[in-house]
Amino acid sequence: SHKAIVEYVANGARLRVFIPAENVLLNFALGGIVAPQTARPANKGRAATPEQPFAKESTVYTRSLVLQREVTIEIETMDKGGTAIGQCFFKRGSENENLSVALVQQGLAYVNDYTVKFTNCGDELIREQKEAQRKRVHMWESYVEPKEGDAGFGGASNGASSGGSRKLDSMTV
Repeated sequence: SHKAIVEYVANGARLRVFIPAENVLLNFALGGIVAPQTARPANKGRAATPEQPFAKESTVYTRSLVLQREVTIEIETMDKGGTAIGQCFFKRGSENENLSVALVQQGLAYVNDYTVKFTNCGDELIREQKEAQRKRVHMWESYVEPKEGDAGFGGASNGASSGGSRKLDSMTV
């Protein structure tokens, strides 16, 4: 773990942190969760992307908790672009709180079904997301519990349903 100061909040789950002991500035992403993305303008052939629902709320919430404050980060891995991925802990009163868990509790981020397996707090994140869904907070305000047998949100969320409804096209080469 490293003591760090949050210099910039790009969105709810992406930060730029300064680690004074190492004299290094580091891009940091919260592991196991996905926060709504803010709008991005078109750039170098890439199309503009609109803001996702609750992106502003998620970013403002993260800024209110950690911007220009000392935090403790635990780096779990790095992505191919050099962004450190892990957990960020901040002081609330006398307690240290996990920023990923706080965002999920508020319905301002959701659990990434794939990457949550690689975090050391995956079970807690899944439990807190279920609670946020039950309370219908922010992004879960219109959430409907999946019926028995449905893939639901936590199931095959990549569009590959188990029902066999995919249409495959083939051609002879």
